[in-house]
Amino acid sequence: RQMCIRDRSGRSGTSYSQMEIIEGRKLVAHRSVFVRFPIKGKDNEYLLIWTTTPWTIPGNQAVAYGEKIIYVLIDIEFPNLDKLVNKFGDKKVKVSDDYFEKYGVDWYKGIKPDPLAIFFPETEEDLIQLVNLASNESYPIVPSGGRTGLCGGATATQKEIVISLERMNKIEWLADKQQIKCQAGAITDDAKALADENNRLLPISLSSSSSSSIGGNVATNAAGAKFIRYGSTKDYVAKMKVILATGEILELQKEIKKDSTGPNLMEIFFGSEGSLGIIYEVVLNTCEKPTIR
Repeated sequence: RQMCIRDRSGRSGTSYSQMEIIEGRKLVAHRSVFVRFPIKGKDNEYLLIWTTTPWTIPGNQAVAYGEKIIYVLIDIEFPNLDKLVNKFGDKKVKVSDDYFEKYGVDWYKGIKPDPLAIFFPETEEDLIQLVNLASNESYPIVPSGGRTGLCGGATATQKEIVISLERMNKIEWLADKQQIKCQAGAITDDAKALADENNRLLPISLSSSSSSSIGGNVATNAAGAKFIRYGSTKDYVAKMKVILATGEILELQKEIKKDSTGPNLMEIFFGSEGSLGIIYEVVLNTCEKPTIR
């Protein structure tokens, strides 16, 4: 990659296609990650590369280190969107600022979103194809549910592809076991209403239940107002389907309380917030409604 050296006034200097360097060391400042490269044969001179954006480094951040810094503008090679759009079409791939501002961030607004695209899978096959494409083409991805979190965990800031699961929102009542089968984008209140229609209770009681998604509840192990009496979301998960970064599908289940057949692998995905895989289908147990006296 060609690197354009700039001085502190921002004027362009010499361009390099190759440079002999010793090693890189990460520096963190103002929530940005820098890598400092000492230049071989140059005492106290460094390349300071801002790894999170393709723009020049603000002078006040670089000068703060008290060393002679040579500024660098890197021609960062972002993933090519053509393959994504050609494969899925512009109905499922959105690249406008309106979509970025809505789907690239959660309820915490302290971090500015900077995604590459928003992808809306509608079927399991869409999701499998996208994850395989991301793996093959080195697309970074961020799973997105109802985006009701308040810590910035669902915010895309480094040109990731945001996978919004809101169109995968089917819900089905399984009468034989009094369970609810949900796709990850199903809204919590819709699942609770289906249980109520069948004279059962899904006791996931959240202040954000009108917009939070079932997949997000599982991925964060959401609890809520009835936690002391009924426990958290994970206590009601009987089965789940997860797609890993490799494209491999895991179908996990634990439908009996006493189980000595091996470790419950679902446990590693509860609270993982999409970092280990994308939870895209869940079967939830329900319970009897309490008697009102």
